[in-house]
Amino acid sequence: SSTDLFQVLGLGLEEGRGLTPWQIYRSRMPWIFCNMIGGFACAIISRIFELVLLDVIILAMFIPLVLTLSESISMQSMTYSLQLLNRPKISIRRIFHRIANEWKMVFFLAITCGLIVGGVSLLWGEGWHPAVAIGSGILLSVTISGTIGAAIPLILHARKLDPKVAAGPVVLMFADVITTTIYLGLST
Repeated sequence: SSTDLFQVLGLGLEEGRGLTPWQIYRSRMPWIFCNMIGGFACAIISRIFELVLLDVIILAMFIPLVLTLSESISMQSMTYSLQLLNRPKISIRRIFHRIANEWKMVFFLAITCGLIVGGVSLLWGEGWHPAVAIGSGILLSVTISGTIGAAIPLILHARKLDPKVAAGPVVLMFADVITTTIYLGLST
C-alpha cells in the first residue's frame, strides 16, 4: 500500500494532514541525519583509501554503481522482511529461516552482479586486478548488505521499534558504510 511505501522511506502518510511544516520537519529530520551520518562515514572511509583511489582511478568510477547495487538489493531484502512482519505470529525459527533464505538468494544476485560489472570493467583496459577488486567487492558487499537489509526490520521489531518507519534509512546507511569499506578495503 502507499502507506507502507511512505513508511519504508521514513515518512508517515499522515504527515501532510493537519501538521505544521515544523512538525513534519521534526519527524523526518532524524532519518535524514541517519543518512548524513552514513555519508560522512563513507567520506571518511574514502579518505582513508585515498591513495588507492588516486592510483587506480577506475575504482572511483565504479563507486556509484557498486553503492547502487548494494542499496537496491538491501532494500529489496528489507521489503521482504517487512512483509514477514505482517503475519500475526512470527517464530524465532521462522525468522532465522527467512534470513537464511534471503542470504542464499542475495548471494546469487551478488555473484551475477559481480561477474557482470567486473567483466564490463575490463573494457576500460585497466587489467584484471581492478576487475577482480570490483567484482569481488560487489560480491561481498552485496551479500552482506542484503543479509543485513533482511535482518534490520526483524531486529527493530524484536526491540519493539517500528521497522516500517526506521528500517529504510537505517538499511541504506549500513549498506553504504559496509559497501564502501569492503569495496575499498578489497581494492587495497
